[in-house]
Amino acid sequence: MDDTMESGIPTCTLNIEPRVAVVGVGGAGCSIIDHIYYSGANVETIAINTDRHSLKKVGANHKVLLCDRVTKGEGAKGDHELGRSCAITHAEEISDALRGHDMVFIIAGMGGGTGTGAAPVIAEISQRLEMITFAIAINPFSFENGRCRVAREGVRRLKTMAPMTMVMENDLLLNQAPDATMDEAFTMASAGINDYISKSTEKVTNAFREQIALLEMDLGEPYGEWPAMDKDTIRILFP
Repeated sequence: MDDTMESGIPTCTLNIEPRVAVVGVGGAGCSIIDHIYYSGANVETIAINTDRHSLKKVGANHKVLLCDRVTKGEGAKGDHELGRSCAITHAEEISDALRGHDMVFIIAGMGGGTGTGAAPVIAEISQRLEMITFAIAINPFSFENGRCRVAREGVRRLKTMAPMTMVMENDLLLNQAPDATMDEAFTMASAGINDYISKSTEKVTNAFREQIALLEMDLGEPYGEWPAMDKDTIRILFP
């Protein structure tokens, strides 16, 4: 922090950045975490899954394998209640992975087992730790009839725990790039999510700096902590 005086008016240059965790849950979420990890973004990446083999292939700063004995490392097989109970079972381990961060972004595909079931539990843990919590829910394609109903319920539960939830539609992605392969489409989705995380972090950081600058003027001394953002401020930034 650099304080200077011009014409008797104190000015502050703040070099404060939030500690950001980006959590990928389930297959789709972990695939995007892999992209973010190798992009070199200034965030801590956490991959959480019930599928041992998929998790092993993902690039991430930290990995949490859920219910290995129950699922035998083969995933939740589309059972979102199993995904939920596995996350609850590993709540302490998830808390340890999240602790120490100021902002958390939870990314999960909806309609399957692990992402749909575990993401709301992780959001609840994040809120309990008083972190600024965002979620990004990825809806299945409309032709995946059996997954759409489960996805709707998953999004509803996630929004209950994390009101700042953005929903990404796979159908819209294909409409925007009809000639793209599935791999290309998911690469585009990962890049878009990475950009959303960067812009959201910048918004909150700037609002925090403004609040701290005002607080320092009232206190007359430097104030450098990163408290949980005022909820009214968050609602203004992300209505």
